[in-house]
Amino acid sequence: MKSQSFLIRGYILIETLVSVAVLSIGLIMVINAFGSGIGALRTSRNYTHASILAEEKISEIGRELLLDVNKWRGKSGSFFDATDPSKSGEERKKFEYKIDVQLLYDEGGNMLDIALLKVAVNWDELRLMRQFEILRYMRRKIF
Repeated sequence: MKSQSFLIRGYILIETLVSVAVLSIGLIMVINAFGSGIGALRTSRNYTHASILAEEKISEIGRELLLDVNKWRGKSGSFFDATDPSKSGEERKKFEYKIDVQLLYDEGGNMLDIALLKVAVNWDELRLMRQFEILRYMRRKIF
């Protein structure tokens, strides 16, 4: 009689240990999912910043109507992410941009009044270089 209650208690102990192990594995998976979600959110925020910078540069060029193509060809620069006020100086994420302008020609070799504008934005994210590009056809002002 005594040995049966000892076996039942041992069986309940093993059952409890297995349940705790299964629950622990499940919790670890849930915690990892949250970490992945936060990483995806960070990446999405950086792509948003890059697209805003690229659109600002396109608007800046558009205001000048591409009168001087050589002024913009190969122009580059950088800016820092200002969305996190707790970070300052070099702690902030650095985005670099490069602008390229290509004039377009028809089959006869005549220059069209349209130019292809490319703005590429690069940044480092967790030791990986990310890049976002916008291509836009813009009409050049012809006098």
